Amino acid sequence: MIACMLTLLQEILLFVSAWIIIIPSLIGTIYYTRFDAGLRVITIHVLIACTIEITSTLMGKWKLNNLPLLHFYTLSEFILLYLFFDIFWRDRFPKWLLRCIAAGFVIFSLINSLFIQSIFVFNNYARALEAFLMIIFSLLSFYKLSMEGPDSPWAGPVAWISAGILVYFSGAFTLFVLSNYILPMGYRLNIQIWAVHSFLSIVLYISISIGLWRGRMR
Repeated sequence: MIACMLTLLQEILLFVSAWIIIIPSLIGTIYYTRFDAGLRVITIHVLIACTIEITSTLMGKWKLNNLPLLHFYTLSEFILLYLFFDIFWRDRFPKWLLRCIAAGFVIFSLINSLFIQSIFVFNNYARALEAFLMIIFSLLSFYKLSMEGPDSPWAGPVAWISAGILVYFSGAFTLFVLSNYILPMGYRLNIQIWAVHSFLSIVLYISISIGLWRGRMR
C-alpha cells in the first residue's frame, strides 16, 4: 500500500513538474510590457524553458535522445539567470569579477559539451557548477536586499525569485554531483531521486510565478 502511494506521488510530481512552467510563462507573457528589465529576462528564461520542456517530452515519446537540449538549456539558463541578477545588483558588487566568473562558466560549459561530456550524455559537471554559482548569486541578492531594507521596491519579486533559485539549486547541486553514482543504482532509485528533483522544480517555478505576479504591480 505504501509502495503504491509513493509510486503515485512520484508520478504526480513528475507530471506537475513538467507542466507547471506554463504558469510563469503565461504570467510573463501577459504582463511582459509592465515588467522592468530583470523580470523581462526571467520571462524570456521561462518561455525558453517551457519550449525546451515540450520539445524534450515529444522527443522522449519518439524515443529520441533529448540530452542535447539539456546542454543548450544549461547555457541558456545560466546566462539569463545571471543577467537577471546582474541587472538587480547594479553597482553593489564588483561587476568585473562576477562577469569574469560568468564568462568562465560559459567557456567551461562549451568545452565540457564539446570535449568532455558528449551532448548525448547528462552534463552533470556543468550542471553542478551552475548550481554552485547560482547558490552564490542568490545569496548575494539576499545580501543586497538586506542592505536596502524591507521597504525596497525589489523586496517582493526579486526575493521570491531568488528564494526559488536558492532552494532549487541547493537541492539540485547534490543530485548533480552524485548523479554518476546514482544512475548505475537501478531504475527504481533513479525515479525516486528525480522525483525529489521534480519537487524542487515545482518550488522554483511557483516562486518565479509569485515573483512575476507581484512584479506586474510595480
